[in-house]
This record gives sequence, C-alpha cells and structure tokens, in this order.
Amino acid sequence: MTAFLARKANLGFIGLSLQQEATLNASGFGEYNGPHYATNGYTLNPNIYPFNIPQVRQAFCYIINRTAASLAWGGLYTPDPYPVPVANFPPSIESYPSSVWSIVTPCSTNWTKAAQLLESAGLYKKNGQWYLPNGTPLTVTLIAPSGFTDWMTFTSVVATTLSQFGIKTTLLGMDTATYWSTIFPNGEYEMAITWLTWSRGYGDFGFLSWPFWTFPAFNLSKAWPFQWPNGTCTPVTISSLPGFTPPNGTIVWCVNSTFGYINLTNWNIVFAATAPGMPQYNELLKVLFAWYEYYMPVIPNLTQNQQFNYDPSDFDITWWVKCLTLFSWVPFVQGPWGESLPIMLWNAAFGAIAPPGVVPPLVEAAANGSL
Repeated sequence: MTAFLARKANLGFIGLSLQQEATLNASGFGEYNGPHYATNGYTLNPNIYPFNIPQVRQAFCYIINRTAASLAWGGLYTPDPYPVPVANFPPSIESYPSSVWSIVTPCSTNWTKAAQLLESAGLYKKNGQWYLPNGTPLTVTLIAPSGFTDWMTFTSVVATTLSQFGIKTTLLGMDTATYWSTIFPNGEYEMAITWLTWSRGYGDFGFLSWPFWTFPAFNLSKAWPFQWPNGTCTPVTISSLPGFTPPNGTIVWCVNSTFGYINLTNWNIVFAATAPGMPQYNELLKVLFAWYEYYMPVIPNLTQNQQFNYDPSDFDITWWVKCLTLFSWVPFVQGPWGESLPIMLWNAAFGAIAPPGVVPPLVEAAANGSL
C-alpha cells in the first residue's frame, strides 16, 4: 500500500480491507474485486482427544458465525457453510452434477444443533462452560499466521464466538514463515486456520485429486471414520477402470449399517485414473464429499474475493467485466489456482489489458469473433 501511495507501484494485489481500499481510491487508484475460489477454514487435530470424535468436529461447524467473521474484514469474504472442497461461488457450485451436489448439506450457525452434537459425544455444559466426560473443561488454542492480517482479524471473531458458546478459545498469532514451514505441516496444533479449497468446480481435477494438503495432521495411510450423510454406511469398491486395474479398489468398508471406514490412499489412486464425466469420477466425488461432511477435516469459513489495485491512467483492466459474459471473461483473469497477480501481469503482456485509449488485442479478438 505504501508503494502505491508513493506512486512506485501501479498494478498489484495486496489484500486490503475496505477502509484501506477507500484510501487508495481517494488517491486515484482503481480496484477490481472478483472470485478467487480460495476458501479458508479451520482444521482440528484428529490425533488429540476429543477432536478425533466426528460429532465434536461437526459441532464446531455449527458454532462458527461466518457472517460476523466476514464483516470483521469489511465483508470482502463470502460466508461459506459448505463443508466440502468447493468454493461458495455460483459458477463453481453449479458445475457439479445434481447426483453429486445433492448430498451436500451446509452447516450454517446453529448453536442448538452444536450442543446436541457435543452432548451425543458425552460432553456436557455447566455454568456456561463445556466439559469433557471426565470433568475437564474443553478449551482450544487456535493458531493463525500473524502476517496474514485479514486471517488474524476474522479468526479473532471466530475465537470470540467459540468462547461465547462455552469453549474457551485462545488465539495465537504465529510467525508466518514458521507457521507454514514447521508448525502447521508437522501438526503441532489443536486448531489451525488453513485453506479448504482452491477448486473452481467439477472439472478441476488437479485440486480435487489431492485436497489433503490442507490438513497435514491426517495420516493418509490410516483408515478414517466414514458415514454417508443419511446416517448409513454402504461399501464402495471400484475394482476396474478402462485401461486400469487398481491395486486395491476398496474405498469404503462398513463395520455395520451406520458406520465404516474410508481408505484415502486407495481413493486417491483410483480417482487419479478417472476423468470428469465418468460415472466412477462422480461416485468418488460423492464418497469424498460424504467423508468431508462426516469427519470435517476442514471446517468451512469464508471464500475469498481477490482484489487488484491499479492506476487507471496506466491500465484499463475491467473491460472484460463490462463487455463480456461471465464465462467469457473468466479465462482472462483465472490461473490454475484462481485469480492471481502473475496471471494479471501475464495478461498485460499478452494483450488483455492496456492503457486507456488503447484497444487491447484481446478486445479486438472478442469484438470481431475471432477469439
């Protein structure tokens, strides 16, 4: 922001609040806000009691007030109640077949349901505080990278909300480099902020095939609890695919009619041999989404809007929004992980943006139909 105000920068992404954006706007800079498809959330360490219990993990999803968290950063993030690796933007959600998306249930704020889930796991509330069955108060230390000012801001609201619910929560801001290089990947936390997804939709095989990087405390060689959203368990085995025979096609096996386990390693190997549109691709997505809903590896929070700041005397970067349909202009600002500054800078050289009064080559191509 300092570089912009000193006129040493004329195009960039710096993740500002609305108040900071207003300061740049008053200085003559323009801004563009668009979907980034990056959803953040919170992961509970499954190797620590009671966070190994599905009902406890689910309860946290119903405690968080995402609207309040969003407003803490000026509403620039969209509340995302969907506990699956899908960004809460209509083009992303609508890209999924109904047979897949129909099993997804949002977990909007509902303290009554959260209390019922905790009680079903043997916890109880006394004098405004939740306790474990042995009488120990349930408390949480929530960590976040201190250099991510926006994350720290709305996570403080999440910590306050959890405390108000009766789970005393302490927020710790960790050195950003240490957070991502050591603490988070080593699973040295009770509760930590992370990403839920950067997936843009049904066909985004690259992310959907390996969403597990966002919760490294999970040992993928271990079987994890599984249940379908309707409370049942039915086995899933895929023994063959066109041109490929999985070494082990057992994805889900059941202990009884209501509970089973999923092998995420087998799931990944089989999913890697599928493609969007195949019935096995859809079936494996349903399995993945069902597990996300049941075991909540990441509790959804907010989906990010990306902000680009620019000097309008040097760049006109909004023509595609004004002149083209959504799915026509998305390729101009989307990289493989959503919108990013490198993509914007690449577009500057490629001909998508140009100074005012200069018609970018891509504008001409779009206008004359040769695009």
